[in-house]
Amino acid sequence: PNSKGDIRNANCNAVLVQVRRRADVCYPSGLGEPYMSGLTPANFNALQAIINAAHDTTGGKKRIEVHCWVVVFRTAEGEVYDAHSDPSDPENYWITRDDSGFEPDDKALDPGHPKAAQYVVDVCMDLVNNFDIDGIHYDYIRFTGSTQGYNPTSVARFNARYGLTGQPPSGSELFKQWRRDQVTAIVRKVYALVQAS
Repeated sequence: PNSKGDIRNANCNAVLVQVRRRADVCYPSGLGEPYMSGLTPANFNALQAIINAAHDTTGGKKRIEVHCWVVVFRTAEGEVYDAHSDPSDPENYWITRDDSGFEPDDKALDPGHPKAAQYVVDVCMDLVNNFDIDGIHYDYIRFTGSTQGYNPTSVARFNARYGLTGQPPSGSELFKQWRRDQVTAIVRKVYALVQAS
């Protein structure tokens, strides 16, 4: 049998590994995010183990790229949600809401809250700065519903930016563009920081 390993035997040159699911991870998070359930041992640094195997070129093995698949905004009521889910503390209330004031089932962060947006950037840069990865792939880098994006801080920023008051209608083209711009700003910031590092 060939000892190159199944991935190399299949002539793959890259692997795409889900390293973050619902603000839980399979590596030691510099932001203190908890480990995913199902790892053995419970604090197994699966990402580093994958990198070590994929980047091993001993004995003429070909290097395999390791790309991190990151679910961006979902928290699913875990530790990150618990720390940022109190509406009476707007500075630290990062969860999106729909136009009726309800949080979505996935308890997603709202990219329109500057601290939530910076947190997502920090999650990505933690990976870039602490692991020899070859790429990041964003999953759910969007609102999961057309009536989301109503975190009170985001709405206040939108209103301040455009000189408006009250709650913008979900069908407002201006508000839809605002929501898209908040997501895009996160991607642009990570890109700029990666290019500068």
